[in-house]
Amino acid sequence: MEAKKLAPKELAASVGKSCEHIRKLSSSETFPSRALQNALADVLEIDRAEFEKQVNADRWREKYGKIPTTAQTHHPISAVWEDLTKDQRTVLLCMARCMVKQAKRKAA
Repeated sequence: MEAKKLAPKELAASVGKSCEHIRKLSSSETFPSRALQNALADVLEIDRAEFEKQVNADRWREKYGKIPTTAQTHHPISAVWEDLTKDQRTVLLCMARCMVKQAKRKAA
């Protein structure tokens, strides 16, 4: 906002959001949806891909206290996913969903 010399009120009006929403975005109390992220990038004349990387980094930092390394962002299942048949993928996903349901039942 500072680089474009836009007041929060002007930025809010440009993207159709309230000043309070812009304040929360600025203080990382909330994060933009993909549509809002793109609108903000356009208004601020920021590269969308770079802005998305920054937003994602901020999300990680806020949630986990740090940004993961590239190696940490890949789940071990991704190493074998492409080697599975469509049926094997379906079975694996079904198993995972069942495990989640079971865990939720136990937690309740």
